[in-house]
Amino acid sequence: MNNTFIPQAVDIVKQAIDYDNLGEYEKALQLYQKALEYFITGLKYEQNPASKKIISDKVVGYMNRAEEIKKSLADSANKPSGSGGAKTMSRDESKGKDSKEDDEKGKLRGALSSAIVSEKPNVKWDDVAGLEGAKEALKEAVILPTRFPQLFTGKRESESSRRIKTEFLVQMDGVGSAQGGVLVLGATNVPWELDPAMRRRFEKRVYIALPECSARTGMFKMNLGDTPHSITDEQFQHLGEASEGYSGSDIKVVVQEALMEPLRKCQYAKQFVRDPAGNCYPCEDYPNCPHCPMSLHEPLAGEECAPPGVKTTCRYCGAERMSLYDVEPEKLVVPLIGYGDFEKALQRAHSSVGNDELTRFVQWTEEFGQEG
Repeated sequence: MNNTFIPQAVDIVKQAIDYDNLGEYEKALQLYQKALEYFITGLKYEQNPASKKIISDKVVGYMNRAEEIKKSLADSANKPSGSGGAKTMSRDESKGKDSKEDDEKGKLRGALSSAIVSEKPNVKWDDVAGLEGAKEALKEAVILPTRFPQLFTGKRESESSRRIKTEFLVQMDGVGSAQGGVLVLGATNVPWELDPAMRRRFEKRVYIALPECSARTGMFKMNLGDTPHSITDEQFQHLGEASEGYSGSDIKVVVQEALMEPLRKCQYAKQFVRDPAGNCYPCEDYPNCPHCPMSLHEPLAGEECAPPGVKTTCRYCGAERMSLYDVEPEKLVVPLIGYGDFEKALQRAHSSVGNDELTRFVQWTEEFGQEG
């Protein structure tokens, strides 16, 4: 993805600085705030660590300046008439003032910005395998009240259709004063550590259980994506059955491990077979056939052997003895992902969720939550 947010933020902040220098603080504040939104979004997509550090430092400076202007404008608006008019403010005037409070606000803003979804993700309900109960709970709590508000009137009025203003949100700068809807969606893998008062603030407490067999089968397909493979639907079903107790993250790891198997076949192959077009396919077994000349330092009695380091081609199967680095890059054909690759990956992988953890989740759900 081409990150265009940072250049746009730079252009906007330049305008903000110009208005700031001219003393037009209201316009400057609006532009600073707009630029900060672009900066924060752009930082999520910035891949260069050095650039990310430089931009983050700049953002902190712009954020502090915006707070200074906001405070000054608020003080001017609250000042009684006849007290000398609005006070202008230089860029260095309020430095060092209330530094401890500003640092705390900065940390809070940083924590909030990392948790706020500022862009609409391109994820559909069908993209989530299984979890039908959790999907229905989310639809009931979020989608239906927004799309069909007439369903949630009178005694059916839903908390998610109104502004959610718990005490801890009211204390957050700016959140409590918004007039639009605010939805708080949290996730934790240690729900038993939630403060009881905090737990009661959330209307829905849904347990997302480990995926069932059909969901695991779908996850293998989704994680494999459009990668060429030779796996049948029946074999995908077997993978779903063999991965009982695996989480979605565990299955992703298994798929990533299986995707490396064709590379390893090429890397460790000692023979390659060429097709009529000259393309090279790695041989999984060595020797490829009983008649292939072996690479031995001392020939055994009765065997046809070739000296080490010398390319030889078997007269029977056509396999040529060489390593991956002897193959022309444009001639190498990567093997398709096969069912055997996943079998090897599953032999090396293990579930990351223990039975004791699952028992504790179930007990907490029975007491405070609902099944997803």
